[in-house]
This record gives sequence, C-alpha cells and structure tokens, in this order.
Amino acid sequence: MSSICYNKPMSGHSHWSTIKHQKGAADSKRSKLYSKLSFAISMAVREGSGNTDPNSNPRLRLAVERAQAANLTKDKIKKAIMRGTGIGKEGNISKAKFGGTVLNNVALIIEAETDNKNRTTASIRHVLGKSGGRMVSPESVEPYFKVIGKILITSAGRGEEELIELAITVGADDVKLEGETADVISNAKELGNVRKKLEERGVEVQYVKQEYITKIPMPLTDEGEINKLDRLIKELEENEDVATIYTNADYTAEAK
Repeated sequence: MSSICYNKPMSGHSHWSTIKHQKGAADSKRSKLYSKLSFAISMAVREGSGNTDPNSNPRLRLAVERAQAANLTKDKIKKAIMRGTGIGKEGNISKAKFGGTVLNNVALIIEAETDNKNRTTASIRHVLGKSGGRMVSPESVEPYFKVIGKILITSAGRGEEELIELAITVGADDVKLEGETADVISNAKELGNVRKKLEERGVEVQYVKQEYITKIPMPLTDEGEINKLDRLIKELEENEDVATIYTNADYTAEAK
C-alpha cells in the first residue's frame, strides 16, 4: 500500500480520486498540497469553536491566506470551511496520534487529521516499515518527550513587555508575540488554569493545544542514518493526513 493515498475522497477534489502513482510528479505534489491546505482550513474552524470568520479567527485567516497564495480556488476554500463546521458529507474530520520507532532508538510521535483512521494507520505503518521502523502505541514513546501547553491569544495592542508581565502573572513559562496574536507557553498540567486566568483578565483566547518537545534526545552521528531518517520524515510529510511529526533525534553531534 502506498503511503500517499490518492484515492481519498475530498470535497472539491473528486477528479483527483483516481490519480495513480504514474501520473506526473507536478500533479501529485499539487494534489497533496491542496489536500493539506484544505485540512488546515477545516481544522482551524474546528479549533476555533466553529468560528468561520477569518477576521476573528487568526488561525483560519492564516490558513486561508496560505491557501490563496497557493491558488486554491474560492469554492474549494469555502467547502473546506464547511467541512470544518461538520456540514456536508466530509464533516467528520478527527485527530489521531501514532507512535513509531526507527533506527533502534529514535522515537516518533505522529499527529494526523483524518476522515478515515484505518487508511491513515495503514499508510503510516507502511512508511515506517519501509525504513525498518515499526508503529507502536503513542504511550510507549511519550516518555522521550515533554508535553507543553500553548495558548494562542489576541495581543490586542499589547507590547512584548506587557505580554511578558501578563505571562508571569498568570503562571505561564513564556510568551511569543507574533503580530496580532501571541503564543503563551505553559506547563501542560497548568494549561487549564493559565487559560482561565487569561480569560479572567479579559484576554481573548483563540485556541488551546498541547505540543511535544524532546526530553530524552537520541544523538545521530552517522550520516547514513541521518539521511535515512530525513527521507522517512519527508515521506511521512507527503501523507496528506499527517499534520505534525515530533522526533527525539538529535542532529547536533558531528556526523561521521
């Protein structure tokens, strides 16, 4: 089974459903890009509690801007937004998480956004197997990572110093200003409390999520292994369902 599922039914992309691997590389790359952009729009609506207005949903605005830059049509953008609301035949997008090991001790956590978990599971398992790796439960590799909390807020004209003071006050660990929004970073266990304190102070919270950072790094010094892992990650990224890939591989050591 191929790691890239060209037969995935996609709203506005039905003509892509019969694309085969023999078709030109440009067409397949464009298809995968459009799928990822559509999924990003749909998930932005879901993460924004169904908010379909880009003016008040920063994540959706960014997703739409990226889609427009890639020449995704207005009709396809509209259908992706509807899919995010749960309206229509493709309104059943859900999140899935997978664990993987490769090169003996390198751990992977793979997050996906899919409308068919069985298809996504088989695809990821196939890619891992081709590289000599295997799929494992996310719980078995999570000890190699630390979970952090991230809260996207509207900066509302606050400068960096004011945001830092705000972060300290609500018990956050860090804050990163990005234009009209800011990422507030916290301990994962305190994520709910930090969000509550922000909202009590009148801060507009756009969405809340958890992310992984490496806790136990695995040094990679062999150039062949580094290249093998890079190829694996690139192939996983080509899967239109894959949203985020975390690895504990440490590339900082000098390659042999």
